[in-house]
Amino acid sequence: MKPVRIVIMAKAPLPGLCKTRLIPVLGQEGAAALARQMLANTIDIALKSAVGQVECCITPSPEFLPDLVTRYPPELSWSKQVDGDLGMKMAAIVSRVIDQGQSVILIGTDCPGLTTLHIQNAAQWLQHGDASLIPVEDGGYCLIGLNHYAAELFSTMPWSTDKVAEITRQRIVDLGWRLFETESLFDIDLPADLSRLQPDYLNNN
Repeated sequence: MKPVRIVIMAKAPLPGLCKTRLIPVLGQEGAAALARQMLANTIDIALKSAVGQVECCITPSPEFLPDLVTRYPPELSWSKQVDGDLGMKMAAIVSRVIDQGQSVILIGTDCPGLTTLHIQNAAQWLQHGDASLIPVEDGGYCLIGLNHYAAELFSTMPWSTDKVAEITRQRIVDLGWRLFETESLFDIDLPADLSRLQPDYLNNN
């Protein structure tokens, strides 16, 4: 049974760096506060899922973010994202973890509906299948779990469009891999998405 590593991909919750599409509504500080809360929630559920090691792969490099790193439990490991587009960053993470003999569950921080059970189910499937996917309503996905690396899952992908999950799903099928997929969740990217948060969400950071 291969060990599982959960890797959280994130931008540091710094004003002007993260959640830029929400700045017109929340301002730079408000958008950063939301990003900080979403990162904290994601780290919390990843650790509580107890399916394997948890790593936060962040930009900029964690060495420049000592106040952020020390805020979280010591069992959380940190790494820096490679240069390049989103696909290159994701491919580098997956390739590294697979090469280390582990399965990988890669998640972002934008999906407030992601739970420990979602992560546990994705990890459980990887003991029997090849890939796990949790799509989101805008056509992307918030979790991908893999037992193998394939560059085509991340290259020439029209990121930030409504075709990402569809294309990824088809490429997994074309590889002949067994895929487990759940119902779609929603993520928080645009001002209209804010209405789907709990009323007190922005006050919990």
